[in-house]
Amino acid sequence: MRLCFVGPGYHPDRGGAEEYVRAMAERLAGKGHEVHVMVPAAHAAEEERKGVRVHRLRANGFFSKRLVKLEGLEALLEEIDPALVHLQSHASLYSLQAAKACGKMGKKYVVLTYGPTVEHNRSGLLRNLFAEALDWWTTRKIFSGAAVVLYRTENLEPWCRAHGAGRLLVLARGFPLR
Repeated sequence: MRLCFVGPGYHPDRGGAEEYVRAMAERLAGKGHEVHVMVPAAHAAEEERKGVRVHRLRANGFFSKRLVKLEGLEALLEEIDPALVHLQSHASLYSLQAAKACGKMGKKYVVLTYGPTVEHNRSGLLRNLFAEALDWWTTRKIFSGAAVVLYRTENLEPWCRAHGAGRLLVLARGFPLR
């Protein structure tokens, strides 16, 4: 099966989401799937890492990774033609860009959420207000078109439903790969 992840970064980039995407992509590639990963970068580049095709797409936007769009994302999704797209976050413009592209192409996508950004990424007042505004702008648009919204803790179900999620799946221990 041809799969595509859209996330904030990929090895050697560091972070929890980056590590999750890397681990999932490598496991799926190891099981014989064709796996692509699209991430923001300063300069466009492509490489293969442990059977995973990594597409570093030039990011256009502001000071935060969450506020960028990825050059060529739509065309690359059309070219790859994945059976399923996995969005690693609900709170970014590139995730919204990918969700809209999937909608136009009739492609299914799933989205993994850790809940309201401000709850797991606390900062000062201005950053918290920014995070809440970004969640408000992107979440309902992404959740409403998702085939499944994946969430990590059961207390997030009401928040997911309030933000337009239809089908939900709790993955308290990660995604089972069989």
